[in-house]
Amino acid sequence: MRTTMILLLLICAPLHADEKEALRAYRDLWNSGKRKEACTALGAADTLKATKMLAQISLQHASPKKAETVEQENQRLEVVEGCVAGMAQLRDPKAVAFVFKSAGRSSLQAALRAPFIAALGAMQTQEGADNLVALRKKTRSAPIRIHVALAMQTSQQTSLTKTLLEDLAKSRYWQVKATAIQALAQTPSKKAMPALIKIIGGKNPRLEYEAYQALVELTGQDFGANPKGWTTWWGKNKETWAPPKKDKDQKSGQNKQEPKRSKPSQLWGPTCFGTRFYSQRIIFLVDHTSSMADFRMKNKPTPPDDADEDPKSPTGYDWAGIKTHHEFVKANMVYTIAELDPRTQFNLWFISNGIKMWQKAGLVRATKANKVAAIAAIKKLGAAKQHSDISTPLEQAFAYPGPRIESRLLAGVDTLFVLLDSVPRKGKLNQRNQSDYHIRLTSAAQRWNGIRRVTVHTVGIGSKHPEDLFRLLAATSNGHYRQVGEAGD
Repeated sequence: MRTTMILLLLICAPLHADEKEALRAYRDLWNSGKRKEACTALGAADTLKATKMLAQISLQHASPKKAETVEQENQRLEVVEGCVAGMAQLRDPKAVAFVFKSAGRSSLQAALRAPFIAALGAMQTQEGADNLVALRKKTRSAPIRIHVALAMQTSQQTSLTKTLLEDLAKSRYWQVKATAIQALAQTPSKKAMPALIKIIGGKNPRLEYEAYQALVELTGQDFGANPKGWTTWWGKNKETWAPPKKDKDQKSGQNKQEPKRSKPSQLWGPTCFGTRFYSQRIIFLVDHTSSMADFRMKNKPTPPDDADEDPKSPTGYDWAGIKTHHEFVKANMVYTIAELDPRTQFNLWFISNGIKMWQKAGLVRATKANKVAAIAAIKKLGAAKQHSDISTPLEQAFAYPGPRIESRLLAGVDTLFVLLDSVPRKGKLNQRNQSDYHIRLTSAAQRWNGIRRVTVHTVGIGSKHPEDLFRLLAATSNGHYRQVGEAGD
């Protein structure tokens, strides 16, 4: 109703041709249900009237409604994001001022302020960058700091290098550090190179790999996780080094946002079913229902080249005796745990219609003793008769170690592995004849993940696992999906 009144007021006011066209596009898209696209289209008018309209619609949709469903929440937030995407096209000073004011509005939840913060970066202007720096200085909120870092990455302004280096050196949150690394890779500077090299060989495998990718991209060299190699190369080449040139669009002649990437080749780190990962804090969600034990494998699986096949060894498994999916998963998990980086903390959650945690107290360091103990638990693991529930374990894993967002950011996981062989039949998001279940669960997982930047890797065992769901979960969290078993590797 309020939106309709605003539209009527604007229609009654004199409109320029561009405004009329933008308003017509807005109305047509809004009435067809494409509300995010409608608000984005309205920004094309680039006028104060359009700005005020977008502002009002944003405020109308900023507050959560009572008893809001997942779908309703997503639709509401999409409208807000569409409004800000529209305002990001505007260059009116009052539009920028409104976005900055909304970004700093403490009465709004962090998730609702996020689109406004993102718009300051999406503008890709010096004014937007200056506003981000000002916002960063005046807030202590961890979620807002992370949103600001993400917006700085989008902004791609070289003036932000000093602020990004400060975040890299002083921030308590790995999410901010990781985003700063990615932003520095997109706005190359000689000042950033020593800071990136310093992370190689540090305490955090996740940040180490982020820095490694940035260095490969910026230098075209590849010294893997060897800090001495990077330091030596930089010492010899820092005077002549120049940032990599960005590709130009052949049609427009304009620079693309992303520079041409050099592909890392000196990879290291543990693998799980062939997926290599770099994690400081990880939980493995492992299906152990009866379907895993009932399925008889037709072909004998091939162990990794360096797998310990001695069943009497503390870190070995009898690969020759594997006959079922259950045994196949256990053999691979034994191999993965044995490979874990000692800097990593981990836990095993065995899932059926509930969760059986290997360590109820939480994550433990991947010491030799802890890895041997975890492998022993895997070898003893039996198959449960109940059906699996994936939604509840996922929600609890994202929420680890507790309800406070501060603790989740500082002590929560950065990586999840989900291993499943059949379609989940239990869980609060799962309903019979619910064809869009995978979309609903993926949407919920994105909301649970939020700014935490947890990577979700998925492994489907055999041909009956939920492939669409697993592909979506991995794709929306920068993870990898793999299918293994008789229809896979």
